[in-house]
Amino acid sequence: MLKLEPSGMVVYCLETGTAARFNRQETRKLWDIEKFPDDINAPEVVHLEVSARCNLNCSYCYADKNGNDLPTLYWGKIIRELTHPDLKIFQLTFGGGEPFLRDDLFHLAEYGQKRGVSRTATTNGLLLPKCVASELALFDMIDVSYHGDAEAVEQALAHLAECGVKRGVIWIGRRSYLPELDKVADLCSHYEAELLMLAYKTHTEPNEVIQPKELYQIARQLSNSIRVAADGAAVGKCLCNYRFADVDSAGNLMPCSFIREPMGNLLEKPFYEIWRTRKRERECPYFDLNNHHCWEGHQGE
Repeated sequence: MLKLEPSGMVVYCLETGTAARFNRQETRKLWDIEKFPDDINAPEVVHLEVSARCNLNCSYCYADKNGNDLPTLYWGKIIRELTHPDLKIFQLTFGGGEPFLRDDLFHLAEYGQKRGVSRTATTNGLLLPKCVASELALFDMIDVSYHGDAEAVEQALAHLAECGVKRGVIWIGRRSYLPELDKVADLCSHYEAELLMLAYKTHTEPNEVIQPKELYQIARQLSNSIRVAADGAAVGKCLCNYRFADVDSAGNLMPCSFIREPMGNLLEKPFYEIWRTRKRERECPYFDLNNHHCWEGHQGE
C-alpha cells in the first residue's frame, strides 16, 4: 500500500505490518511526481474502542466505563468508512475497554480483513486462553497489556505462541510497574514478543509518571536484548491527529486515545469531512515535547 504525504511517500506492507518512509527527494527518484499534498488525507493507524466494558478496573483507563457498546451494524459502518480505498488507513487496532468481551469481535475483525486493512488487538489477555487459533488468526498481531500481573501476561503469551499468532506486550511507564519490568522483558524474550512502551499520560498521579526522556533511555537499554517499540510521547514526537487517531465507544473521532475531545461522530458525518476540518497542530496536554531528543527506532501511536 502506497501513500503520498507532505513530507514524501510511505509504503506499507500488510503482511509484515511495517512501513518504509521516503522523503521528497527520494520519492521523486522512485516516482515521477511534481506536487505533494498539503496534508495527509487520513492517519495511518486508527484505534477502535469497540467496548466500554472491561473485566478489570484500572484507575488510569481512558475508556468511558459508563458508555454502551455500539451494535455490530454500527461498528461495521465505521469500519467500512475507515477502510475506503481513497483514505489508505493502514491499520485498525481493536481495543476498549476489553475488546474480547464482545461476542462479535471476530466478525468485525474478519470484516476488516475483507476490507484489506491490517488488524491488531489490544487486550488484558485474561480471555485469550478461551479463544481458538482460527479466531485469533484474524488479527495480524495481538498486544497484551501489563497491568501489574506478570503471570496473566505469561499465560496469554503462551496461548498466542501455541496458536502461532504474532504477539506483543504493552507496558505503561508507571513507577510502580518498574520492579517487574525485567520479568516482563524476559517474557518478551522467551515468547518472541515485541515490547511496546507507552508514556503514562495522567494528571491525577504525577508521582507515578516516568518522564519521556527517562522512558526513552529505559527503552534503548532494553532494545539491546529484545524488540522494543515506543509511543510518540516516549520518543518526543506526538503523532496524534496526524499518523494516529482514536474512535471511542460511541463513534466519536478523537485526536488520540488520551485527548478526549471529540472532533465529530463517524455515525453522523463522513470521515473526510471531520478530518479536513480538524485542528492540525496540537500540543500534548501531558508532556512538554519541545526539543526532546528522538530515538531513531520504531515509533508507535
